[in-house]
Amino acid sequence: MDLFFTLALPEIIIIGLLRLLRVKWPAALFIISGLAAFSTFIINFTFCEILKTNCEPHGLNYIGYFFHWLIIFTITSVLDSLLYGYLVKK
Repeated sequence: MDLFFTLALPEIIIIGLLRLLRVKWPAALFIISGLAAFSTFIINFTFCEILKTNCEPHGLNYIGYFFHWLIIFTITSVLDSLLYGYLVKK
């Protein structure tokens, strides 16, 4: 369940917003980058402040934030390019 909340839910929300607003591909890449970084901090806030799980300051947390952003950014950009390519046929 944690995997769904940390990886799948942000991707579904980001792709849903991009398709709802009908953002074209070059601008969508910047929006995906920003929303992926924002989702990383939203997930951290949810688990630390709302759910009160084990949240200790540690130096490796920032590396985890970077890799979370990288995973969300990569998967979302690939899925969005596939969906946009299939939905818009010329």
